[in-house]
Amino acid sequence: MADIDGLHHSEFDRLVADLMDRDGYRVVRSGGGAGDEGADVLAMDDKGRYRMIQCKHHRNGSASVGQPVVQHV
Repeated sequence: MADIDGLHHSEFDRLVADLMDRDGYRVVRSGGGAGDEGADVLAMDDKGRYRMIQCKHHRNGSASVGQPVVQHV
């Protein structure tokens, strides 16, 4: 967990995309930014269904994302 806590947020997004790929999803887009509408990773399963993932990473591993982020999702 210490290795994950130490990741930069963009590296964390890439880790999540890699895990989706490992689990059989085709990663359509990874690495959010301006205009991503909350989708840091967009992946598709083998039946053509999309998964939109919003990644939140805090280096100390103990911070909360807060209610506004949850409501946005």
